[in-house]
Amino acid sequence: FFGGDLPVGAGLSSSASISVVTALAADALLGLGAGRESWVAAALAGERGFVGVQCGIMDPHAVGHARPGHLLWLDCKDGSWEHVPLDPERAAYLVFDTGVQRELAKGEFNLRVALCAQAFQVLAPHQPGASCLRDILPETLEREGHRLDLTVRSRALHAVQEVERTFAARRHLEAGDLAAAGRLMFEAHASLRDLYEVSVPELDHLVALLEGEAGCFGARLTGAGFGGCVVALVEPDRVAELGPRVAEGFQDRFGRRAPFEAFSGD
Repeated sequence: FFGGDLPVGAGLSSSASISVVTALAADALLGLGAGRESWVAAALAGERGFVGVQCGIMDPHAVGHARPGHLLWLDCKDGSWEHVPLDPERAAYLVFDTGVQRELAKGEFNLRVALCAQAFQVLAPHQPGASCLRDILPETLEREGHRLDLTVRSRALHAVQEVERTFAARRHLEAGDLAAAGRLMFEAHASLRDLYEVSVPELDHLVALLEGEAGCFGARLTGAGFGGCVVALVEPDRVAELGPRVAEGFQDRFGRRAPFEAFSGD
């Protein structure tokens, strides 16, 4: 029997949590002495090899290595990670669940992985030393993007720009500029909606509502998309009023409230 408080199919790494805790339990019961890195590796192997989702390494790493009061900085190219402090006195999180099951997520996710790989094969000869799409610079894609099908170019453009946003977000967070980091969250959602095309109207409406709230730094869909949740970075003292108001705005549009949960980060 498994118990937990993560909604299933909502983009909050519920499958990774099941996989990692299974590895943890096996390690403990059998006395293997494997440790966290092995739990994460086993969870990832199960997701890719048994379930068949060609997912990245982020979800099991987040489950296996997360620490209260910190963000997990993960480099998906080499698997290195570290904890970046985030003051819970200045920032809280709101997570809204659209209630839309991600029925398209598996097949469409794999398709996007394939298209990004296709883009890399075309662009790699024009980027010396590149070993994955993360290494392709924005100026290279701009210069050589005419070689790509329009859809492939859109998927690659999202990925390349998202890498730039991620590094920029870390710089802003380390400088204590939550407003600048939050703007990048809004930009990321727009890119996921328009270039990667993994959003749905319910996700877009929640983000639009949050963008209109003075106490919200930023918001975006989380997970593979096609439903699931929106995560927002907000001022702690605005949580009590902001959450219910956004949930009501969602109900006005879709006829049902969006359940939400607040987290302090500590």
